[in-house]
Amino acid sequence: MYSLTSYCPNAISSNIYLLEKEGKFLLIDVGYAKGNCLTLFLHKHHASSLEGILLTHGHFDHISGLKELLPLSCPLYFGEEDASFFENSKHNGSYFFLNEDIVLPTCSFLSPMDKEEFYLPPFRFLTLKTPYHTKGGISYYFPDEKICFSGDSLFYHGMGRVDLYGGEARKMQNSINKILSLPKEVIVYPGHGKKTTIAEEILFHAHRL
Repeated sequence: MYSLTSYCPNAISSNIYLLEKEGKFLLIDVGYAKGNCLTLFLHKHHASSLEGILLTHGHFDHISGLKELLPLSCPLYFGEEDASFFENSKHNGSYFFLNEDIVLPTCSFLSPMDKEEFYLPPFRFLTLKTPYHTKGGISYYFPDEKICFSGDSLFYHGMGRVDLYGGEARKMQNSINKILSLPKEVIVYPGHGKKTTIAEEILFHAHRL
């Protein structure tokens, strides 16, 4: 059995997900908030240590919370194609959306390959390269729990915008199709908004074509 808690500190932030199983924790995306909101959230849920942090892509509203957690004491998973987003506010979007230069120290991270499997006991997950909201987009699929964290590649009845740095509209559908190839019963937890299922999104996207 597992438990999943979602947290969105403000209207600008992405969803932050804390996945717990057998007393161990994974953090999926770290959101955007000023102060120590993320630290307090982890403390509230007794997540004093993490087995890993999984980032879906490099926009400021998904990565800014890393500042609270540095220096990291667990593996960080992140698409190397988005590495410049840590130090370039125009790439990560904070320059345009907040009129603010949000930059982070260069972090060491593991850059997964497409459909690579990882085991951080007791968690097992596969990384799906789902680019073109940004070039480094990754979705994380947990086959035992039948859940997927899609970042901004797939929302409930929608997808992330493709007009920002690294976005490519013509290639985005390939990433959506990759997510939709998962089993129909899989629950999808997106970077923004409410959860959905693969079955629901197959129906929705079929009507769009």
